[in-house]
Amino acid sequence: ESGDLSQYIKNQIYTYDDKYFYEIFNGLEYLFKNSILHRDIKPQNILITNNTIKISDFGFAKTFEKNELITTVCGSPLYMAPEIIKNKEYDHKSDIWSLGVIIFELFSKKHPYYTTSKKKLLNNIKNGIHIDYSLINDLKLTLFIKELLNENPIERIAWIQLFEEFHYYKD
Repeated sequence: ESGDLSQYIKNQIYTYDDKYFYEIFNGLEYLFKNSILHRDIKPQNILITNNTIKISDFGFAKTFEKNELITTVCGSPLYMAPEIIKNKEYDHKSDIWSLGVIIFELFSKKHPYYTTSKKKLLNNIKNGIHIDYSLINDLKLTLFIKELLNENPIERIAWIQLFEEFHYYKD
């Protein structure tokens, strides 16, 4: 009834940023613990009802094994992990990248590396994505987001470690 997270962000609303952050994270934690890879996490697939988050659109979702590598390209380019855009194998850490983009957007009200075409996006990814973290006013949150938006999936934070840090951040 309240639209989706993209509308909340576009309208420059800040009232529920922390609440939505926790709810999105808890929803994705539930998916991971049930071995579900969403593969299309973006603000348009995060619905808001009674000021509560509902993750939707599981059309690309699949179950995964811990060390499984996937090659199917699916999702929305502005929220896809660099390894997917580069047509490389990827794993469950690709959803961590998407989460990082959304959290950055939620708190800054801007996409971290917005571009108008897939060609420009590919060039940006090949040359290294430049993100202006000064748009985030909280140092602890900035450091947290940087772990999510590590372009190298091997160095990107793992879900288990992310859960531990998130619960630390939350407290």
